[in-house]
Amino acid sequence: MLDLIQKKFQRQFKDKSFRELATGSAASFFMRVLGMFVSYAYTFIISHMYGAVVLGKFALSQVVLNMFTIFSRLGMDTSIVKLFASNIALNKWPTVLNVYRKVLSVSIPIGIVTTAILFFGADWFALNVFKKPHLATEFRIISFAIVPMSIRFINSESYRGFKQLKLYNYSRNVSYFLYACVILSILTLFKDTALLQPISDYLPNIAFGLSLAILAVSSTYLIFKYIKRNTDTEATDYSKRDIVMHSLPMMLSSSLILMSGWINTLFLGRYGSEVDVGIYKVVVQITTVCGFILLSVNGVAAPKFAELWAQGNLKELGKAARQTSKINFLASLPLFFVIIVFRKFILGLFGEEFEQAADILLFNMIGQFFNIFSGSCGSFLNMTGHHKSFQNILLVSTLLNVVACFVFIPMFGLMGSAICSMIFMSSWNIISLIYIQKKFNIKTYYWPFK
Repeated sequence: MLDLIQKKFQRQFKDKSFRELATGSAASFFMRVLGMFVSYAYTFIISHMYGAVVLGKFALSQVVLNMFTIFSRLGMDTSIVKLFASNIALNKWPTVLNVYRKVLSVSIPIGIVTTAILFFGADWFALNVFKKPHLATEFRIISFAIVPMSIRFINSESYRGFKQLKLYNYSRNVSYFLYACVILSILTLFKDTALLQPISDYLPNIAFGLSLAILAVSSTYLIFKYIKRNTDTEATDYSKRDIVMHSLPMMLSSSLILMSGWINTLFLGRYGSEVDVGIYKVVVQITTVCGFILLSVNGVAAPKFAELWAQGNLKELGKAARQTSKINFLASLPLFFVIIVFRKFILGLFGEEFEQAADILLFNMIGQFFNIFSGSCGSFLNMTGHHKSFQNILLVSTLLNVVACFVFIPMFGLMGSAICSMIFMSSWNIISLIYIQKKFNIKTYYWPFK
């Protein structure tokens, strides 16, 4: 199998377009792997220095943070890639500046309101959603990270719109956990002091919030500086309403993918324990390693899809879609089998209590295979103006996931979460690739054994 994959890569590498996509994706993947190790390092620090219970609380806080952050972003972090890439291709930098300013002017005020809602509603949320009132303080602390988290998403996607992929990948995958590791390591050294001992269980959330604040401020400064340096033409004005209406379907699409995991975690938090949540967080982190390759490919492919679609070059668009699917499949398959074969050993690295989740990881990886097989179907639909269709596809799959959570998680606990994840991942990928095949006569999937 490896020989077959190697030969296919060698043949394809003769094509310049494929070579550019492959090398760009490889660089992006390297940064994502680095980010993965940094995030694992943060999980390792929490699990070994604070225990599985604190790790579970941190995981639930992350779900709540990301859930509330969705509303302050409104999908503008996704649409900004398309708006930036298409206008930069026409050298309309003032338009890019106009879009960026208005995105921030919408996102920040909504983020402040959302912060207040979570802060003052933390007791209700912890009691009525999780049946765990002791989580209220965790939610209040993490509420202050909503605005910087939103800015971090917007700024990282801005780099992608610029095709500054190194900055995109550093900002998107490495920086915030790297800063958090440094901050938490320092705080951990003094966690038993009179000052920090009363709040020691909250230090992981505090360190994470501080890291996001640092990243939000520094990246916003760099983006304004970069845009203004290139601003020398007339701007095409986008109203705030235009930007928001263009972004809302993308918000729902991107949030539904993220929410699938959060929904599973929320159900597990309600019907299980913090330990179950902590174990499931590790399982999801390992599962998404394969997804890093697709995300790396999408980091290069998405602005390219947007540019080719704006130019009306459907022939090259189809070619780019086929090439990205090949890169994703051929690069992901070996890693997929490595994780399945050595899953118990990999889980054991996080502690003996995590080894029990070997079968849970197996089911999650089966769901991930559909992501490997289907290619960049989500990015393709978002960047070609079919974001509403993608939104509807994900909505159907999310409803299936919710129904599955009601059925399987109360009955099977951790295994139920894995089954629900598999159902969600397989359904939206299959429906999307069928839709693209019928609408464009383009295959975003790749199967080499034919």
